[in-house]
Amino acid sequence: MKVPLDLLAEMLTDCEARQQELLSNVSFQANLVQQHENIDDTISKSDRGARTSYRGNGRFS
Repeated sequence: MKVPLDLLAEMLTDCEARQQELLSNVSFQANLVQQHENIDDTISKSDRGARTSYRGNGRFS
């Protein structure tokens, strides 16, 4: 099968553009997941630190 050189070059350029877009989307999604995990971890740590016990102090505000 003979394919004209200009058509082959166009096909390869289109393929490369699709691959770059796919890799960019995967990287973006991975960053979102990582940021979400970091936020959850930060909230979890701050939540643990925010818990205080009022029992036994004898004061009411």
